[in-house]
Amino acid sequence: MRLFDFLKKQFLLAHVSGIPVRIDYRWFFVLALMSWITASSINTLVENVLASFIFGLLTTLVFFVSILIHEYAHAVIARMEGMKVLEIVLHPFGGLARLKREPDTPRA
Repeated sequence: MRLFDFLKKQFLLAHVSGIPVRIDYRWFFVLALMSWITASSINTLVENVLASFIFGLLTTLVFFVSILIHEYAHAVIARMEGMKVLEIVLHPFGGLARLKREPDTPRA
């Protein structure tokens, strides 16, 4: 297996209401990068390096949890409309609730 193929893979994080939640491996790189950028931006305000790193990590995790909640809301509405939800995937720059089929109307 080539390195590029490995980076396209995902792993199962959890099942939420019977919906598999997967994370792309590249997500960890973005998690580390965003945590470092956030931590370095507040490092001038907080002299403790560990505190700024923890703050950066927690801020980034809250950001990705909000994306997960957003995609879960899409999945709940899709189920209410009678569509089958295959999975929720968290990518490095967002998320996706994969459906078995597209809705009949944009309103759905």
